[in-house]
Amino acid sequence: MRIFITVLFFTTLSHSQTLTGIISDANNVPLEQANVIAKPLQDKTQLKFAIADNKGRYKLDLETNVKYEITVSYIGFIEEVLVIEPNSTLTSHNFMLKSTGEQLKEVIIKHDFQPIVIKKDTMTFDIKVFANGNERKMKEILEKLPGVAVDKKGNVTVQGKKVTKMMVEGKSFFGGGSKLAVENIPADALDKIEVIDHFNEVGFMKQVSDSDDLAMNVKLKTNKKKFVFGDIETGAGVTFHDNYLAHAGLFYYAPKLNISFIADANNIGKSTFSFEDLMRFEGGVSSFLSDRKPLTSLYSFADDNRDIAVNKSQFSALNYSLDASSKLSISGFVIFSKVLTDTKTENANTYLQNNLIAFENKLQNGNNKSILGIGNLKLDYSPNKKEKWFYNAQYQSSKNNFLKTINSITNINNNLFETINRADNSAVKQYIEWHKNFNLHHITTFVINQTALYS
Repeated sequence: MRIFITVLFFTTLSHSQTLTGIISDANNVPLEQANVIAKPLQDKTQLKFAIADNKGRYKLDLETNVKYEITVSYIGFIEEVLVIEPNSTLTSHNFMLKSTGEQLKEVIIKHDFQPIVIKKDTMTFDIKVFANGNERKMKEILEKLPGVAVDKKGNVTVQGKKVTKMMVEGKSFFGGGSKLAVENIPADALDKIEVIDHFNEVGFMKQVSDSDDLAMNVKLKTNKKKFVFGDIETGAGVTFHDNYLAHAGLFYYAPKLNISFIADANNIGKSTFSFEDLMRFEGGVSSFLSDRKPLTSLYSFADDNRDIAVNKSQFSALNYSLDASSKLSISGFVIFSKVLTDTKTENANTYLQNNLIAFENKLQNGNNKSILGIGNLKLDYSPNKKEKWFYNAQYQSSKNNFLKTINSITNINNNLFETINRADNSAVKQYIEWHKNFNLHHITTFVINQTALYS
């Protein structure tokens, strides 16, 4: 008896086409950061978007069976529109924009849903245009915004430029670092993302300060501006070390009071924040002073280290902001971190000398315990539109205990070496900063800074 087996292969093809080109003015000068929006002229198709690079080049990935209306816009120039029919074979098209002849202060990309608004140094993304509802965290939203990238360490870049200040509703989020924000803020709480170039915390200082900082401000949905939201997750695995992971992120936002709490515990070597985030927590030193030396070596608190025998970490952080009045804002954060690590290394060595053979088994064990605590308070006082006061105080304390043993066993003798290192450090830092704008040509800044280190 013969048995015939028929195997069917099904293949699904996704049809897409790429449209590229250069955007320039009438003199063939590339228009860097020109906006290209491909609006589908049929339902259930996602909008496509691109931003021209420093050579005016753009790239759009379009669906072949969809009709698009492509609009190119740039500040001070007349918009140009191109319609692409379904199944078009067009793969390249250059746009040459004509000047309006006016100095525009603002340009708005006018579509029914206004996906992007550009105003001077600020670009605003409308989240609902780019999200599909399946995103969990802010990181997944940012990765869908054109020109925005997030690396595995939580660093955010926009058009290749790194975001140096992260804010939520205009308030610094845990010292302005990006990792805690992108990995903890729920995606469904986001309404808009603002990217602010040449950011300066003191508005009128932009007249005299050529800041290269790039800030990102998260605007929350209306129903999240006076609401408690967040998530709690746990995980466990039955392994030799009984691996576990527990994480909580809770947020309360109201018009005058914002509170954020993040906690994490795991034994899989996963850090909750990056080393760069930790360096941002080095408060108590004015931004106008360049000598910002860290309290101690903080790398052990932020290292993702899985190539060890045991790695247990506990982390909790509280961030707060209170508008005490229309002129005074109080903010700060409290952070606690505890990291326990064990390392084990075993080497078998064979030594040959004058026909003599010696054997050595070397066992190395390391144990490290690191504890960090930080408390930060900042006062922001604006008596009027032309005057600004800051006061910032911070207390830091860290303890590092390291024990290393080396046991050398040979066919002749045994040797045991032990190294013990202990480092307890603490610091109190504070500063007062005053800015006064007398007129367009005269601005005064005064800073007093004090640092006390203890070990």
